Amino acid sequence: MLEKLRYGTSSITLDLNNKFCFYPLSSPAIEQKYEEADIVRLALKETDIPLSRYIKHGDKIALVISDQTRPTGSNIYVPILLEEIMKFGVSKVTVIIALGLHQSPTFKEIRILFGGEVPANLIVVKHDAWKDLKQQGEARFRREAVDADKIILTGAVTFHPMTGYSGGRKSLLPGVAAVDDIYSNHRLYFEGYTKHPGVGPAIIRDNPVCKDIRERTSGFKNLWALNVVLGEDKKIAYASCGNVDKVWTLCCNQVSQRSTVKIDALYDAVIASAGGYPSDFSFYQSMKVLTNSSRACKNNGILIVLSQCPNGWEIRKDLFRYFSMTQEQIAEDLLKEFTIDGLALYMALNIIRKHKVWLYSDLPKNEVELAGMHYITDKRMITDIIPESENVALITNGASILPVHVDIEGEHHENEYKRAFSLLGMKIGLISNSKSILFDDEYFLGKGSHLHSLLSNFHILNPIPNESDAAMDMIFKVVDKSDTETKFESHESVYKVSGPIKELDDSAGDKRASIFGNMGIFSKVAIRELEKLGIFSFHSTSFVHPATNTLYLVLGKSGVGKSTVLLKAIIENLQVFGTELTHIQIVDGRVRFIKGSLWQNCRIGNLVEDFPSLLEKFNINYRPNGNPWQQYISIDMNPWQYPKDIMIDPKVIILYPRIESERNLPERYKLDIAGTAYTLFENLSNKVSPPSLLYKKLFIPSVDNREGQVNRMAAAEEFIRYANIIASWKVLTSPNACLDTLLPKV
Repeated sequence: MLEKLRYGTSSITLDLNNKFCFYPLSSPAIEQKYEEADIVRLALKETDIPLSRYIKHGDKIALVISDQTRPTGSNIYVPILLEEIMKFGVSKVTVIIALGLHQSPTFKEIRILFGGEVPANLIVVKHDAWKDLKQQGEARFRREAVDADKIILTGAVTFHPMTGYSGGRKSLLPGVAAVDDIYSNHRLYFEGYTKHPGVGPAIIRDNPVCKDIRERTSGFKNLWALNVVLGEDKKIAYASCGNVDKVWTLCCNQVSQRSTVKIDALYDAVIASAGGYPSDFSFYQSMKVLTNSSRACKNNGILIVLSQCPNGWEIRKDLFRYFSMTQEQIAEDLLKEFTIDGLALYMALNIIRKHKVWLYSDLPKNEVELAGMHYITDKRMITDIIPESENVALITNGASILPVHVDIEGEHHENEYKRAFSLLGMKIGLISNSKSILFDDEYFLGKGSHLHSLLSNFHILNPIPNESDAAMDMIFKVVDKSDTETKFESHESVYKVSGPIKELDDSAGDKRASIFGNMGIFSKVAIRELEKLGIFSFHSTSFVHPATNTLYLVLGKSGVGKSTVLLKAIIENLQVFGTELTHIQIVDGRVRFIKGSLWQNCRIGNLVEDFPSLLEKFNINYRPNGNPWQQYISIDMNPWQYPKDIMIDPKVIILYPRIESERNLPERYKLDIAGTAYTLFENLSNKVSPPSLLYKKLFIPSVDNREGQVNRMAAAEEFIRYANIIASWKVLTSPNACLDTLLPKV
């Protein structure tokens, strides 16, 4: 079989014979509907922050573009962006080439970045990390960027061995930052004398390098960005523009979907091309293919890398002393006197020393071998290196493709079981030594329609493949240990419960207050972790009047009558949006309401005595047996749900009910919306702040803290500021009169 692989600006063809099992690893095929320029123009058209709103007449604009060492598609989007910017009467446009600590581009390379001739009315500066700098917040940056009225960041998003992904704020740091700030940031790669576990491709959460970039660039406000994602052909496949952090997150998600390849076992050997120029511009740039492809290879396996490196090592020769030093010695040396190329060499040697690395390259043979690699003199050697019957992976674009090793059937190591879910885009990793606890789908998937199901809190928990713990936004561990006290521990986004958990779970008559029950500790920490992602949760029922695009948000603690109002709404043919929680996310002044749970734990008394017509509607065959007000049933509200999972800026009516069956005359009080921030804050805290009592005997303190409370109060105030709240009512009424006069006449 003949396989063509990119190498430099051309390609080489390998004859992959049948002596070994051959597995090509490539990104999923995604149909490309538009030309590159059309993708960019469509993003500019559909953004929620158009340039016409961002740029003001007379503004000084700083346009930051990536350098020549990586493919970004700038030749397509830079001319389009410049054409758009010039429409708004700006006073000056300065294009800053974000070199970080890379070498300066030639005039020819600059023309390539611009897609042709550089317009005469532009000022083009090549960043120098040692001069023309100015303080902005916690770091120093290129003066022209700090002095600009508006900054537009651009670049391609792909996997990055340190920050998880490229693009976004990396255009500022390291792109146009001072050398000392770049060094301080990159030192965070280390924890002691080894790699920090939170650093690596596709890892954002708890990544110290990524977090530091956000903090050091926080002095820049109102950043606008155009980021793109490239396909395997290095052409623009996706683009997004607007708020830098939102754009970057969307592009990271696209990269993850397009360029992650899941494998269920590591390979004996891997053949990987960097993907040609400029990804194999130098050995320094080849770090991505080394990092990515090694994730598919067994320890001590064969790793064959094709990277031309026409610009050599791009690493100073005096650092070749690292070739004879241990990893710990190198780390100690770097922490004393840090250099970027020294860090790159440390990362490379960390891989080289765990695998049998063969390099096909223009680098000198003696230097390649000095580094501990084997030198390939002729491409015909490549298939001869691999023994017969080996399982071999072929990666044609190693700088972009990220193999992810997925454990089969959730099992991992010695009696350790794993499963993972996505909750509103948040990745949750579950780990336990008890398979029965972790795979009890009465909790996670609503099996059997039990009262303790998590689906009475959340709309859906989507099962996802297991990835590394570091790839998860939240880790929740359950360690079943008999004859020990139950203990709850947490550190950042990792939570652990240990003790005789299976015994407690098996003996519980009511599982709602179990670990994974809808009143348990897992729900609280999940809601708390969603808040860290900017998603806040009202303790509410909610429903929609579709004809007027009005969302009714019914707030209050347990027992005030929220469920009663929801049942009345169904009688009035309104559509359910949440039975226990309603989530909000405020982005750039717009309020997104995200659908909550659709299973309602309802008192039988509400149905039998207040709304008997609903018994037939819900297909409930009720036979009297005891006090109906002490009996509950779980009702599936999916047939009566609002059809969309997200509402953006609907009209909102807030209700604070108090339902009393014996009340004859309803009373309603209209509240001053501006004065309800603390009330909203209390409601947002209802499902997070209180301590937990598991299995009616185990006390667990609150998972809340001051930072969470401050952020929740800010969310309440932003909600009042930006939500389209029509009215806010306090309602004291009987069940059947609870919506009287509150529904619009249409």
